[in-house]
Parts: sequence; structure tokens; C-alpha cells
Amino acid sequence: MMNPFSRKYLPTEVFTPRAATVNENMYVDRSDLEAVLKKHAVGTRHLIIHGESGNGKTWLYKKVFADIDLPYLVVNLANASRLGSLQAALKDKLAKRSPDERLSQKVIQKSGGASVQVISADYSDQRIFEMVEREPLEALMALLRREAGKKTALIVLDNFEQIIGNRALIKELSDALILLDDDDYAKFNVRFCIVGVPSDIRDYLAEHSAIETVANRVVEIPEVARLTQHESEMLVEKGFSLLNIACDKRLVLEIIWKTDRIAQHLHELGLEIAQRCAMAGSAVSDEILETSIVSWVASSFSSVREALDHNLNARDTKAGRRNQVIYALGCLKLEDFKYTDVEEAVRKEFSESTRGVTLNVVQTLSALAGGDFPLIKRVPKGDAYRFVNPKLKIAIRVILHKVSSGKAEKLPRFT
Repeated sequence: MMNPFSRKYLPTEVFTPRAATVNENMYVDRSDLEAVLKKHAVGTRHLIIHGESGNGKTWLYKKVFADIDLPYLVVNLANASRLGSLQAALKDKLAKRSPDERLSQKVIQKSGGASVQVISADYSDQRIFEMVEREPLEALMALLRREAGKKTALIVLDNFEQIIGNRALIKELSDALILLDDDDYAKFNVRFCIVGVPSDIRDYLAEHSAIETVANRVVEIPEVARLTQHESEMLVEKGFSLLNIACDKRLVLEIIWKTDRIAQHLHELGLEIAQRCAMAGSAVSDEILETSIVSWVASSFSSVREALDHNLNARDTKAGRRNQVIYALGCLKLEDFKYTDVEEAVRKEFSESTRGVTLNVVQTLSALAGGDFPLIKRVPKGDAYRFVNPKLKIAIRVILHKVSSGKAEKLPRFT
């Protein structure tokens, strides 16, 4: 195997935030998740893979399926939403994967009324032929089975979050899960792998059938969470090492803090920094890092910046308590947090203005979870919250700062 450090790379070859294929040089091993996915990928139940956007779900399943030589094809559920049905998305995938694949079958209509499917027939005889359409799911499974031979095979239904709110599409998917046990479909030995952001995909599917019916047919691997601190350091340090760009530990840690250990954002910011360093012919410096962060946020965070602006204090209050709470949210390392976690962070970050004061953090969190531009949402089970979009925490860390008065305000360059 070639030593990855034996050749010169371009920044776009190392930091690849939206690569369709797995970047082997920069893939971070996640042995626990990989082991669980390998075990269940060759099992008998449908799979559910979930985790916040950007945490590496796609690279994870592509890496694992390649390692065990498991044939699969991907159907984007955004297409089901766009085209109006799961069947339409499957048909679209079939047309793109195998343009010559026929959805129709020849059927002989005998005088006795019974229909018999035939592979070929002589049109010179007097029997009457009619064409019936083959259902897209069955046709796609048949295609995948021919390609896979005797191997286990999967249809990956990606971006489940794109059909949330569309009860008809979720019901169609739930019905399909149950339908695959039918003899006409089970004979293909092809299962679904459902991939998406929500942690309660199983519950969404169970809304349209008994929970036991769904639970017996699916298995959910642990959440694909953001990288650990160690994994994040490995990714950043290896990336700059491959590019022969010096980056001291202090700046590596700042990159990790600003990206909140989210793999895609580590790649995005890493690419921005690496390109600026390449043009300047220099190591990573404080100036290059700061300029890169501002450029990255300006180009990629417009929607979350709008949400943040709508939630900051509208007037110059004495303490600016809501801003303090929002700033404290950005300081949290937890993905799911309770009001006690937030109050502790507020008192730690703003000790002078909160000493001996009763903080109504519960009410503030409720307000931040409501309205047209919510920052946070309640988790499906329990009394905890999490950010509506992981980018919001990053935006808070980049845009807000503490000032001498003990308030939290936007940095001048973001006003």
C-alpha cells in the first residue's frame, strides 16, 4: 500500500467536505460504529443509521459496505419528496441505474381467462398479448439481485429528514418495510438501509403500523455523533501534514472548537485555511485562521445567522440575559442539554452579573425553542434540548463575544 505522505497533494485532495466517495487518506476510523454496522449489515433486519448532518453517516456506510463487499444502491428520499412518492423515486433511480431496464412484462391472455407470464413468445400465433407494468420496487430489487449474485444486498434510502411532515410518504415507506416480507419480494433477499438525521426514525415509521410490527423488522445502530476530541485532532493534524503546512497545537484546538468537532465542517474550514496558506506560502497563522473563519461563516452560514439575529436581544437591556443564555449555549460541549446545564454555563461565563440573581433560564429556553426562527428544539424523549441545526452552535462561537460590561454581543465584523 502506497505511503500517503510520499506524494504532494492539493488542498482539494485532502480536505474534501462534500466528496461523493470516501477519502481514504482522511477517513477517521470509528471502530465501534463500524463493528456494529458490519454485524447488522449482513443480518436479516432493515437498518437505521442516524446522526446530525455532517457527522459522517455517508462515509461510514460507504466505508463499511466496501470493506465487506456488500452491494448496494442509494435512493435519495429528497427525490421521493420532489416527485411525490417513493415509487416514483425508485423508478427514477432504476432509469438512471439501468436505462434499458424494462418495467413491463409480456403476459399471455388465454381464452380461459388465466394469465401466464412468459419469457418470449411467437407473435404469429393467435393468442392475444397485453403489457402490464412491473412495479418499480420489484424491478429495482430484481436489478440489484442480478448485480449482487448471491451476496447480501441493500437499498439505501438516504436523507429521511426530507420526508418528515409528509405523512403519505412515511406511510408508503412503512408499508414497503412490511411488504418486503411478502414472498414476491422476499425472494430477492434485498433489504432497506434508512439513513437520516432524526433519532426517532423508528417512531415515525411506527405511526402508521403497530410499533411491534416495525420494531421486529428494523435494527438501529448507535447514533453517528460528532467526532471525539482525539479523532478531530487526528483529522486536522493529518490533513495539514499531508499538505506540508505547519499548524501548531493551539491553532489546531481553535479550529476544532470553532467547528464543534463536526467532520464536514472540519473539512470545510480546513480547506479554506489550506488554500489561503498555499497562496501565501506560509504556515497556519492567527491572521489566516481568523480570515478563513470569517470567510467560511459568511459563505456557508447565512440561514443560521438570520435565525441568530432574530433571537438576540432586540434592545439594550441592563444584563442582556437572553444574549448571555445564547452565548452559554455556544459554550456547551453536550449535544443534548437541560436547563440546569445552561444555567450553570451562564453563571460560569457571566459570574458578576448573575451573582445572587434568580435566572429564569427555563422561560428563555422555551422562547428560543419557539417562534419562526427557533434555535433549539426538545429531544423526542425526556426534558432535554438540542440545537435545531448544529451550525447554530458554531455561529454563536464565531459571532458572539463577551465584552467588559459582562454582556454578550456580536463581534463588530458581523454587525
